[in-house]
Amino acid sequence: MKDYTKANLGFRVLAAAATLAVVLFLPGIRSEAAAPNGPILSAADFAGWHLPVPAGMWLISRGPCGSPGGFSHQCGYFEDSCAIDLTPLTESMLSVPVLAPQAGQVFFLGTRDDSGMVVMLEHDDGRVSALMHLSKVVVGLDERVAQGQVVAYAGNTGSSTRPHLHFDVQPNAVERSCLPLDGLDEVDLVRMVVQSHNLEWSALVLPNPPERLPAWLTLESGGAAGLAPRPVLAPSAQTRLPVAIDDARLSTQSV
Repeated sequence: MKDYTKANLGFRVLAAAATLAVVLFLPGIRSEAAAPNGPILSAADFAGWHLPVPAGMWLISRGPCGSPGGFSHQCGYFEDSCAIDLTPLTESMLSVPVLAPQAGQVFFLGTRDDSGMVVMLEHDDGRVSALMHLSKVVVGLDERVAQGQVVAYAGNTGSSTRPHLHFDVQPNAVERSCLPLDGLDEVDLVRMVVQSHNLEWSALVLPNPPERLPAWLTLESGGAAGLAPRPVLAPSAQTRLPVAIDDARLSTQSV
């Protein structure tokens, strides 16, 4: 894993964007973003994007700077000022699948003290999404990912008081600013909830899942969630299938 610090974020492509550096790093320049060799993108233009969690309603446990609904991120640092923290409406976020909000390429993966385990995706329109406090990453550096692909599992790593998913979007790989997320699916910063239109639970494929998935996940997904292909047997055929059993008395999972 590569070391990840706020000081070096985005400098991987700085040489290729030297002609933009004077403008992009000037304080206060962040209202619009130009995708490399592409059109000007407005902050609210998230057509074709979805929130990085399965379809359904989710709670915003911390909103962007100045959120009207209550708890909000600090305003002093660009990563936080537009970010939202996501959790289920009830139960724990630990080991919940984290989905790519849009197709793209793994731009960075690594850890740092405050954000824990992090995956950053560079998307086809030039924007970069950040997914933080993860418990497990299941993609590799420079890997191409599809929208809705499971890239990680949520966790409690870094500076975190409970499992959650920190999500923010930068306009490109070099500009140290963030984009408001109010044009992405349905984000309600007054009620502090979101409605994700990413893949349904039943459509997910879970690569290399954690040893212990949330007990409520199987209820949401109807027991499917892509954990294994559905067996189809010919008449009179026999097979053996592993069955996972949670033992509440021992706090273990056996097969």
